[in-house]
Amino acid sequence: MFGRSRSVRSKQVAEALRAGRLEDALRLVTAGDANDSGLHDVKVELCERLLGRAQEHLIQERFADALRDLEGAARCRVLGDKVEEWRQRALAAMQDRARQRRVRREAIDAAGQHLQHGELTLAAEQIADLGDGAEAARLAERADRRRQRAAAAIVQARDALRRGAIAEAVREYFDASREHPNAEGLPEAEAEIGDAACRTARAALAEGRPDRARATLALLGDLGRTRGERADLELILSLAARAADAIESGAPAEAVTLLGRVAQAAPDLTWVEDARDHLRQLETHRAALREGPLGFLMSGAGPAHPPPAADETRIAPALPPAAPRGIGILAVGTPDAPRLGYAGATPVTHEKLAPLPDRLLLRIDGAGSFLILRSERVVIGRAGPAATADLPLVSDLPERVAEIVRADDDYFLIAVGEVRLGDQPVRQALLNHQDRLRLGAKQRLTFLRPSRKSNSAVLELGLGARTVADVRRVVLMGGPLLVGPTAECHVPVAAAGLILVQRGRQLAACRWAGLVGQRSSVPIAEGAMTPLTLSRTTEIDGLRMSLSEWTGADSIGRLRG
Repeated sequence: MFGRSRSVRSKQVAEALRAGRLEDALRLVTAGDANDSGLHDVKVELCERLLGRAQEHLIQERFADALRDLEGAARCRVLGDKVEEWRQRALAAMQDRARQRRVRREAIDAAGQHLQHGELTLAAEQIADLGDGAEAARLAERADRRRQRAAAAIVQARDALRRGAIAEAVREYFDASREHPNAEGLPEAEAEIGDAACRTARAALAEGRPDRARATLALLGDLGRTRGERADLELILSLAARAADAIESGAPAEAVTLLGRVAQAAPDLTWVEDARDHLRQLETHRAALREGPLGFLMSGAGPAHPPPAADETRIAPALPPAAPRGIGILAVGTPDAPRLGYAGATPVTHEKLAPLPDRLLLRIDGAGSFLILRSERVVIGRAGPAATADLPLVSDLPERVAEIVRADDDYFLIAVGEVRLGDQPVRQALLNHQDRLRLGAKQRLTFLRPSRKSNSAVLELGLGARTVADVRRVVLMGGPLLVGPTAECHVPVAAAGLILVQRGRQLAACRWAGLVGQRSSVPIAEGAMTPLTLSRTTEIDGLRMSLSEWTGADSIGRLRG
C-alpha cells in the first residue's frame, strides 16, 4: 500500500513539473515523509528547476523572488552544496546592488547640494557620473535653470548700469552670483559695476559731496572690495571724515594736515584746497585775537606785551560775563545741524578724546536699553560667538541677511538672504515710515521715521526678535535724537524731553524746551550741553542714563548708581 502511495505522489510531482507548477510540486515533495527515497529523482529535478528560476530572478535583480526559490530548493534536501553556493551568490548580489544604490543616492544628494550652493561645475561632474536616469535628468534640468537665471541676472545688472541704477545692478549681480558663482560674464559684470560706482563716487567728490560718494560705495557691499580704485576712494573719504571730526573738535591744524593728505591723493578736488585756506585763515585770525587786547582775557599766555605798571594792578577785578539771553544757533556736527536751535546753550568743551564708537548702548533708568548705530551701512544677521553683523539677532538667520544703507535723507533696504517687505519678497527697496520687515521665517522688525526734525530712524524689534542685549528698539543715528514722551521721539521715556547730538567725538544732551512759534517745528534746546561720557552715569533733570560702547557681548553691565 505504501509503495502505491509513493508511486502516486511521485506521479503527481512529475505531472506538476511537466506543467511548470513548481510550487505545487514543492508542496507535494515536502508533505508527509520528507526522507522518502522514492521521491529522490523528482526532488532533484524540482531542485534544479527552482535553482534555474532563481538564476533568472537574479539576472533581473528580483532578489526577493530569487531567495524564495532558493529557500524552496533547500527544502528539497538534495544538492545541498549547490543550493548553498547559489544562496551566497544571491546574498552577495543583493549587497552589491544595495551598495550601488547607496552610492548613487549619495551622488544624487551631492549633486543637489552643489546645485543649492550654485556650484554648477561640481554638480555637472556628479550628474555625468550618474549616467541616464530620471534623477540625473531632473538634476540636469535644475542646473540649466540656474545657469539661465544667472545669465538673465547679469543682463539685468548691465541694463541697470545703463540706467544709472547702481543699487539695482549690485542686487542683480549678487543674484547671479548665488545662482552660479562661475557664470560666464560675472567677473566682467563685477568690474563694470565697480567702475560705475567709483565713477559716480568720484563725480560726487568733485562736486563737493563726499557724503554722497560714501553712500554710493556703501551700496557695493563686498563687491569689488579688493579693487584698488575703491580702496583709494575709501581712503580719501576716511581722511575727509577725520578732518571733519578734527574741525568739530576744535583742532583746525590737524584738519589742515589731513586735508593735505586728501589733496595728495586727489589733487583735482578744488574744494579741499579751499577748505585748507579757510582753516589757515581761521588760525591766522585766532592768532591775531590772542595777540590783541582780548588775549589778556583768554586762558593761557596772553599777547607778548610788557607787564602792566604797578598802579594798573590795583583796578577792580572784572565782573564775570553775563549769561547770554535769547535764542542762539549752535552747530551740532550732524547732517541735521541747521534744523536745531538752542536757547541759552553753551558749547561743550572738547578734550582729546578717542573716536566715538559706531555702536553704543544707551541705558535709561525706568525706560530700558537702546542700541544706537551710527554707521551709514548697518548689517543685520545671526548672533553668535563669531558674529560680524552690526545688529545680530538670536536666530537661525545667515551671518548676513540684510543691510540698511542711509543715503542723504533716505534709507534703503538691500536683501542678501530671505527678506520680505510687508508680504512681498524684496531684494532692494526704499524704506518708508512703518514698513514691516520679515527676515527669514520668524524675525520681524518695523522701520520707523518718528520725526521729520531729524534724519535718524528706528528699528522696532517685534515679538520673537531679540538681540544679545535686552534691547527692544534700535536707533539708526543720522542726526539729533529726540528723547521724551511723545510719538515723535526716537527714545521714548515718560519724563521731560532731551535732545542728544554728536559734538565732535562725544554725544551731548540738553533739555528740550518745545517748539518755536507756528512757522517751524524746530525743537529748541535750552541750558548747557551736558556731555555723555562713556561708561559713566549722567543725570539730567532727574533722568539717569549711561552710555557705553556695545561690542555685541551677551553680558551688559547694569547702570551703576
